[in-house]
Amino acid sequence: PLTVTEYVDLQCPICARAAESTLPALIRDQVRTGKVKLEVRTLSFLGPDSVKAARVAAGAERQGRLFAFLEAFYARQGTENSGYVTDDFLREVSQAAGVDAGRAIGQEDSAFASARLQRADDDAARMNVQGTPTLTVKRGNGAERVLEASPLDAAAVQAELDREAAR
Repeated sequence: PLTVTEYVDLQCPICARAAESTLPALIRDQVRTGKVKLEVRTLSFLGPDSVKAARVAAGAERQGRLFAFLEAFYARQGTENSGYVTDDFLREVSQAAGVDAGRAIGQEDSAFASARLQRADDDAARMNVQGTPTLTVKRGNGAERVLEASPLDAAAVQAELDREAAR
């Protein structure tokens, strides 16, 4: 199958819109049917709230609940760099996502979280990701490329993935 990787910053309001408008169709029509494997890389370039959010998201990932955490985070997203990403906020997000908040927040300073952030940064640099959200696609072990379709246009993303699958 194809692998689609979404590059996000949890503070990015456009990422929240893409998660609401495009990802449900992608998951329903591509992921659940086995045509696409979906991955996410949490970048943290918008500021300190992004770093804290991405590190705790790594804790949610460790519990197998990353996508639920992202969805709950976006539903409660505040104004960029306003300081809203507090431990209390992250506990609320974690609870809504079915994540053990103590364990997720406890991962904030872990080697696992640091490795996840470094991987996201390295992959984004390799792919020349200039902003979030950005979607990439690759077939098997083939070359990864940035999708030209806007992450906010579900139909365009679907069409581009259909073209990629037909190659």
